Amino acid sequence: MHQYLRSIGFSCFEGKEEEVEKLLKKMEKEFSPYARRFAERDGMVHAEIRGNVNYYMGICLSGYLNSKGKFVRQAYYPFFLPDETVKSEEAGIGMMDVSVDGSTYYTLIEGLKTGISLTAHMDNPFEYAFRSSDEFDPRTKVVLAGFSQNGYVLLPARDEADMKDCREGYNYDVTAMMEPFCEDVCDAEKVQAAALESLSKLASIDRRLGSEDIYSIVSTLCMPEVYESQIYFIIGIIEEVSLTVNEDTNEGIFKLKLFVNGVTMYVMINEEDLIGEPIVGRRFKGPIWLTSHVIF
Repeated sequence: MHQYLRSIGFSCFEGKEEEVEKLLKKMEKEFSPYARRFAERDGMVHAEIRGNVNYYMGICLSGYLNSKGKFVRQAYYPFFLPDETVKSEEAGIGMMDVSVDGSTYYTLIEGLKTGISLTAHMDNPFEYAFRSSDEFDPRTKVVLAGFSQNGYVLLPARDEADMKDCREGYNYDVTAMMEPFCEDVCDAEKVQAAALESLSKLASIDRRLGSEDIYSIVSTLCMPEVYESQIYFIIGIIEEVSLTVNEDTNEGIFKLKLFVNGVTMYVMINEEDLIGEPIVGRRFKGPIWLTSHVIF
């Protein structure tokens, strides 16, 4: 069983591989007529089948069609389905590269907001595959969504007014800090000034650690857990909360909209796996499997 199916309300299937296989075969039978497909130059016909568990999320089966035209499953994974509001208003813009490993597509998103490059599992690869490289603009919009198996709700690091200022000023601060290092020809004085400012901030943080809790100093965080992986440990400010239901199992799923290091992310987590009451203004802390939905 894909370990993050639990995040979209399938915790009751854990350790029951036969039940999982029945579920997937039922999906193949029910949704095969609606399968999307495309042929590569080598003649391989790739296909995917999608089945929703509610309006926002579901399971995607990816594979190929054999010589008899029958779907052969190679992988499956949960996906997040952004609505039109999310696509138009919440999608971030960043330089993006795409890599392919078998039937799996990954996006490498580089931007100044997070301060790091993000590697994410692309959950709509067919929309990319249908386009030629000439049609693809690497500077495009991406909706980021994470699936979590466990998480905690933290109190705000500051009061509401300070947190609003933090969100509004974050983009400028990070962009200004990184700009000297991203220019084609680095200005030595700018680089030195940026380095000194960073050292000054580190010294300030070191002094505060003697009397403050780390979570009162760090408002948001996005840190890779494993090198070249889609697993990240995040702390994000909760901006929206909705409790949805898996229509197949009736398990509750929290869909959280988070502000994480200057970037909007959505996190799906089973109601039973979240410790604390998620309220707008509080923070989410936990590991996520990061996926991307590219807006074409």
